[in-house]
Amino acid sequence: MNSPNDLLVASDGAIWFTDPTYGISDPREGYPADPALPHQSVYRWSDADGLHRMIDLDQPNGLAFSRDEKTLYVTESNAQRLPRIVACRWDGEVLGTPRTFATVDAGIPDGLAVDSRDWLWISSEAGVVIVDGEGGRLGVIPTPHVVSNCAFDAAEKRLFITGDSDLWMVELA
Repeated sequence: MNSPNDLLVASDGAIWFTDPTYGISDPREGYPADPALPHQSVYRWSDADGLHRMIDLDQPNGLAFSRDEKTLYVTESNAQRLPRIVACRWDGEVLGTPRTFATVDAGIPDGLAVDSRDWLWISSEAGVVIVDGEGGRLGVIPTPHVVSNCAFDAAEKRLFITGDSDLWMVELA
């Protein structure tokens, strides 16, 4: 691996994770080293199938599934190119071709959370960008500095946001 980053566990128990290179290419992110692989990818591991490289992307970072787990969202966090969130169809065996789903206002997209309405909550330099299930912009929760990740409590009444050395909690209506 290069520098595994975010992961999620699907309802079938499979573990999905991203493997960008910025954890070894940027001294602020990790320990400098040469990439072990010539690609940055999203992987899936399950007891039944073992490890599979599912798709190559440009600095894949955060990832989340839609509520029905038929769409995988992945942030591409290369600051030198257009940072974006891609969506790929997942039929349980084959991951579809990525398409641009959304972008953020500032900086690079990082961690993701999906709520019960299938809205995507995207951490970024602008704060937390919220888009609907079609990628339409709904709003932004501004923050004083870069946000790295976000997650809901079980009842989706509170959103927890991390950034730098901070942890914020936002009460949701």
